[in-house]
Amino acid sequence: MECLCVGALQVNCCLLWDKTGKDAIIIDPGDDAHEIIALIDKKGVNVRYILDTHGHFDHTGANVEIRKHTGARR
Repeated sequence: MECLCVGALQVNCCLLWDKTGKDAIIIDPGDDAHEIIALIDKKGVNVRYILDTHGHFDHTGANVEIRKHTGARR
């Protein structure tokens, strides 16, 4: 697991992955999609799902860009 603080409100965005299969989920991709995508690519993981703890903009702001890059489901 690795977390980033993203957006103006510095929300925790966490990437969790299975080390054997490299399947991953991303939790609360609130903003700074380029930083999140860089982390995903660096770890070489396959993001299967995006999980939002709730629907506020500071937790969901990068959903579309992350989904486009990874093909992840919400």
